[in-house]
Amino acid sequence: ARCRAAMGDYEGAREVQMRNVRLLEDALGEGSAEVCREVLAMAGIARQCGQADEAFLLCLRALKVAKALCPEAGVEGGDEGRRLLCDVKAETAGAQQDKGLLQAALEGTQQVLRMALSVHGEASTETAAAMDAAGEVLQRLGRYGEARAQHEQALAIKREALGEGHVGLARTMSHLGACANSGDGDFAAARGWHERALDILEAELPPLHPSIGSTLLLLSDCERAAGEPGVAQELSEQACHIFRQSLGGGHPLLAGALNNLAQAHLAQGRYDQALLLMEESLGIKQEAMGPSHPSLATGLSNLAAIWEQGYGDLERSLPLRERALEMTKESLGGEHPQVATHLCNLAVTRTKGGDYEEALRLYQEALAIDERVYGGQHPQVATDLNNLATFHFHVGQWQLSRQLYERALAIRE
Repeated sequence: ARCRAAMGDYEGAREVQMRNVRLLEDALGEGSAEVCREVLAMAGIARQCGQADEAFLLCLRALKVAKALCPEAGVEGGDEGRRLLCDVKAETAGAQQDKGLLQAALEGTQQVLRMALSVHGEASTETAAAMDAAGEVLQRLGRYGEARAQHEQALAIKREALGEGHVGLARTMSHLGACANSGDGDFAAARGWHERALDILEAELPPLHPSIGSTLLLLSDCERAAGEPGVAQELSEQACHIFRQSLGGGHPLLAGALNNLAQAHLAQGRYDQALLLMEESLGIKQEAMGPSHPSLATGLSNLAAIWEQGYGDLERSLPLRERALEMTKESLGGEHPQVATHLCNLAVTRTKGGDYEEALRLYQEALAIDERVYGGQHPQVATDLNNLATFHFHVGQWQLSRQLYERALAIRE
């Protein structure tokens, strides 16, 4: 199952893992630590398949067993039992993050961090990994300063435990790059972190290792955000080459690289190339992940953007936007931040088509979701307010537009 998952065959991995769990349950019973570990592995595969609800239910199932093996108030389970409980809670927090339950995920990662400190100590790489997980959720919540502090502490622990050039440092450096990019808009700092991570990986790993390709994609995202689509294109092409050579032509990581490459061509006005690349990316995602994965919905929305921006074809764009929204609601629920993103995208298309009443409703619904998920002072809420302000300016409601721009600016300041 793990080999299939590594090769991008998530549905195949899922089937094999389900058989593993059934065989172990028959041999050892549902309440054994071995079964708990395999259920946890199945939850991880479900997350890779985009099945957030299924993954969460599997985590709850594993959590029930882990708690029975190691009651939280005591130490009856010993170190191994507490490690198992810590691992289960970490995966559960990840599943909550996938479902958009960010506050619950934050509480979960913070609890895992406390457990890791108790079980492993302050200077362990397990504790550093728990800090990275907490920092990742804090990033999603827009609390970039707190996230950066977690990642910096994790990096210091890893440097002391593993050495300056160890591959284990690269992921934390990439997290710090994301904080600089999304939180500060400091593209130079973000580029520096991603380049340092890339230097470590290229020095320690084979030249076609997928981790190098993934880091190239993070760097390409940074370059595109910095207004360098040509550089982003070169980096995405390198990542595509690595993934084709190391993982084959049907892996989801290749689909992600093709998506990045399409976005780079779109930014440079090469619409035909962007369209072909995005369609190839979507074909791979649908084959590897199934027809309802949230990543497929994002790809459909990106395809809609090409038809809309490149060709002005709203008749092709609109159904793609609507399908992306419905798929995301079905897979992640109606209160997920990705739903808000697709609502905004659909609102843009509706505005271009002159359906202002529906566009306004969509913008307002997106804002309401993000306020409930993130709270009223999150940068994403500022973006939503800015979008709404732009809409009102477009339809001539300038006083209301100004008020919304001022609210957005107050959040960002």
